[in-house]
Amino acid sequence: MLVGQLVLDTVPRRIGDLVPVTGDLPSYASDEGCDLPKPRLLCFYGLCCFLSGIWRQALDYDRLSARPPLISVGVPVMVRICLSLAGILVLVLAVSAQEKPKTGFLEKNFKNEDGSSSSYVVFIPKDYDGTKQYPIILFLHGAGETKSTKKGAKMPVEVGIGPAIKKRENDFPFIVVIPQAESIQTKVGGRWGADAPDGKRAIAILDAVMKEYQVDPKRQYLTGLSMGGFGTWSLAAKYPDRWAAIVPICGGGDPQTAEKIKAIPCWCFHGDADTVVPPRFSREMIEALKKAGGTPKYTEYPKVGHNSWDMAYATDELYKWLLEQRQK
Repeated sequence: MLVGQLVLDTVPRRIGDLVPVTGDLPSYASDEGCDLPKPRLLCFYGLCCFLSGIWRQALDYDRLSARPPLISVGVPVMVRICLSLAGILVLVLAVSAQEKPKTGFLEKNFKNEDGSSSSYVVFIPKDYDGTKQYPIILFLHGAGETKSTKKGAKMPVEVGIGPAIKKRENDFPFIVVIPQAESIQTKVGGRWGADAPDGKRAIAILDAVMKEYQVDPKRQYLTGLSMGGFGTWSLAAKYPDRWAAIVPICGGGDPQTAEKIKAIPCWCFHGDADTVVPPRFSREMIEALKKAGGTPKYTEYPKVGHNSWDMAYATDELYKWLLEQRQK
């Protein structure tokens, strides 16, 4: 009798504190004080409600039959109740086991303030199960992958870091956010700019992914190629306290911002034969950082043109270096 009363009076109330009976359910990506993933929490809540309901039915039966509580229900009835609860518990465990988060490359949509949607891709590590925090990378593509109606245009996930991840997909340890630029009216060099529509959307998408998944806020990394390289320098200067490290590739920035970003660990890549974005753009930024007191890493590939990103993202040491960088 005492155990049943505890279930009736205590458990539902405590679960109700975590998952309100009315109103919108809280997002498990931001819930505090709750260690259970959302599907298991809901199943556990449902089980408790079911259990309390069974107990109330038993009490009502006792009252209506004017018999002593609980013991008078009879062994057969209690056995059926126990078997029912056992069946529900097995079902709960089975459902929980099937609720493993999807991993790999996932296509998603971001809702903009004007009601329109913007597609993006997020890579989720194969071993992700929502029980620990992961480092996250924001990748900014080049001009050629800007949203277009032209047939044959490549998607952002097909160039740069996407193919590099696919070669390491089984053990790649980062969540990676891959948005797509849309504002073809904006000049290429500033399309991913911090104050441009695409730059603002990229940050908003990053924020949305961080709310949806378990992410280590002290390990946010920023990288991009060509047009995305310019965006990397721009977003680094806009949010210097956000990034644990940046990896700009064959892009360029404003040397005047070096003082703001000198403390951000930086590994920059460029090809010395690049005629689209001459290597002097990266050299100027690296030199400005050094003069400001920073210690950036710089790799310039000899006899390599604009496509220095394939070699850069194929560098295993790059990912090891990123994992070593963490905001203090």
